[in-house]
Amino acid sequence: MLTERDRNLLERGATALRAGDLSAAERFCSEVLQRAPGDSEALNILGAVAFSRRNYADAQRLFLLASSASPENTGAMFNLGKVYEVQKRFEDAAATYLKILSRQPKNRETRLRLGIVRYQQGGIDEAISAFEDLLSEEPDNETAGLSLGVAYNTVGRYEESTRVLRGLLARVSQNVEAQYALADSLYELHRVEEAAGVCRAALASDPNDIGATVLLGQVECDRGEYAAAERLFRAATMRDPERHEAPMNLGVLYQRLGRIDEALENGKRAIEIAPSEPLAHVNYAMGLLLAGDYANGWRQLEWRMLDPKMRDHYPHRNRVPLWTGERLDGTLLIAREQGLGDFILFSRFFAAAAARVTQLGVEVPRELVPLYQNFPAITAYEDRCDLRSLEELQAHLPLCSLPFVLGVGQQIAAPVPYLAANPSRARYYRERLSQAGNALRVGLVWAGSPGHLLDRYRSAPTRAYAQLADLPGIAWFSLQKGAREPMTALEITDLGPDLHDFEETAAAVDALDLVVSVDTAVAHLAGAMGKDVWLLNGFGSYWLWQLRRSDTPWYPTMRLFRQLAPNDWNGLFSALREALKERTRS
Repeated sequence: MLTERDRNLLERGATALRAGDLSAAERFCSEVLQRAPGDSEALNILGAVAFSRRNYADAQRLFLLASSASPENTGAMFNLGKVYEVQKRFEDAAATYLKILSRQPKNRETRLRLGIVRYQQGGIDEAISAFEDLLSEEPDNETAGLSLGVAYNTVGRYEESTRVLRGLLARVSQNVEAQYALADSLYELHRVEEAAGVCRAALASDPNDIGATVLLGQVECDRGEYAAAERLFRAATMRDPERHEAPMNLGVLYQRLGRIDEALENGKRAIEIAPSEPLAHVNYAMGLLLAGDYANGWRQLEWRMLDPKMRDHYPHRNRVPLWTGERLDGTLLIAREQGLGDFILFSRFFAAAAARVTQLGVEVPRELVPLYQNFPAITAYEDRCDLRSLEELQAHLPLCSLPFVLGVGQQIAAPVPYLAANPSRARYYRERLSQAGNALRVGLVWAGSPGHLLDRYRSAPTRAYAQLADLPGIAWFSLQKGAREPMTALEITDLGPDLHDFEETAAAVDALDLVVSVDTAVAHLAGAMGKDVWLLNGFGSYWLWQLRRSDTPWYPTMRLFRQLAPNDWNGLFSALREALKERTRS
């Protein structure tokens, strides 16, 4: 039983701790412990002093003693949980918080900490549920609101994150962490200018904020302001060399600039700093693939499946075993991922996979189903495999893992063509295009998807095509669907309205002499059909097209025309014009 004097000393110790006078708090509590060696609260305060001094081993010892001395001292147990969090001992932290909640199930602060720990453990859904429950009870809880916004971002629920974080910032406008998280969600929603504005507001409050600095660099990179982006990423690296985000984004920037050695150096550094960060591995994989190091690139790319933001892309991951390339007496499903172009690209590996299994099922994007309905050795499922068929599978593999599992290195064994047009539809288009007489029949795709964040860099403005308008002996045919702007620079026959799926597009391509396309699925289609195709490659090359080469091992009949500097389409179109003149002469 403490004396009145010792109770007063404990109160003074707690007051000194709150005021930051650690020496006084230590002195008062040490005096109490001389007379009452096992006093739980004195041990708890001394533990908090050690914690404030970052002496976590001593803090842990003292909080354990305090909890043992008085199991009812949940404050000491709570502080012990925080020590475990700092030490990244999340299992121990969770167990400690659960012990408190077994006695005080409505303890909001403990529920909040448990949610944060679950988030750190990768239990994102459990964390989100905890934060949502807390906010329903206490709408103004700043930490719960911030934590929920961050958790929503982690799983790609950006609209919900924006709503929560805007509500938080309406109450606490200077919360820099919330500003950064909001900027992150806006950036992912492609609301780039809004994201930049929020980043600047965060940096006005804290000029050294790493997250806002890096995100503003990403915005500048997407704008094509590469020098500004590099300055921001380098500034972030100098402020905190142990954060992975800046070198990771420097790696991405240097990939876009074609500075591949620097790209790989920074990508590797990011992984060294954060070896468990999936996005760091994925971005490094892009650099390796761009450099043509396929074997290592495929291996690093496997990390994409561990990114929480990508989990909706892999719905079968926890339902069906993952195939590792072994002989399989049963059915293997190739699960759809990425866009239409990547599907066409990687479908060259279906035959090799089919040779190792009894039956091969493939999830085919809806627009490609007619084209792949009779593809050799596969059973095509439209979009996603139905639940009944899913139960009959022995294994599955996401599409882009095929080259890794099959051990594809520098030799890309793919007979071209491996796609063919429907003969009757091809005859229809040959008759229809015969109106061109002896002219070179050229199909054109001048724009990618308007929704793609970088489409304005890979799709040339239509006025650039005016350089080709006076070339004789060419009949232009549009294969374009859904462009930002119509083609007014060329006299062109529009086939687009009739191209309702890729089987129809393949038939039109079959009737052409040449396809000229920006980086779209139609370019992949023409390449897979073995048709002559000229790719207009905007600055900041996709890994597939590598660097400084005019051909590609993936499509032997493809020729690459490269933009050599950002926004400089004149050089590319001058080269294209000369190539077309030569082609019409031959």
